[in-house]
Amino acid sequence: MRFRVHPVNRLRGTAEVPGDKSISHRAALLGALAEGVTEIHGCLEAEDCLRTLAAVGALGADVTRKGPGHYRVAGAGRHGLHESDDVIDCGNSGTTARLLLGVLAGQPFCTLLTGDASLRRRPMARVTEPLGRMGATWGGPRPRACRSRCRGRGRSGRSRTPLPSPRRR
Repeated sequence: MRFRVHPVNRLRGTAEVPGDKSISHRAALLGALAEGVTEIHGCLEAEDCLRTLAAVGALGADVTRKGPGHYRVAGAGRHGLHESDDVIDCGNSGTTARLLLGVLAGQPFCTLLTGDASLRRRPMARVTEPLGRMGATWGGPRPRACRSRCRGRGRSGRSRTPLPSPRRR
């Protein structure tokens, strides 16, 4: 998106900005955990965000595309999510996988996650280790990578991460 700005005495109008990936992922996940309907406007329709919307749909939220960047998520509630009928494919979205693991760790069912070849090689220990300390369990050929089975324990907990996110260093 490009804007050309010229000096004026007064500025009036509106501008729509592209959706934000980070907020779009979180809006979908929070909408799925909410009781009732969440309307998401300005959702970034990038592959990563669409993977998150598909994942929450597979776990029991009702996701409807209302228009460009506009989604309706009828939440299942914190206790209303259920085991997916199929493997949840996170594609190449590390954000989908990591945030979803946090949600799944608190659920009383087993979920199978996978991703593309690149995502399956990425380490997930930064997320799985603290969640494991809270009772979630992991299994599969590489249980600390994104090609694993997650079994939640059905309750929340607290954990401190010893290091900041790699992007925050």
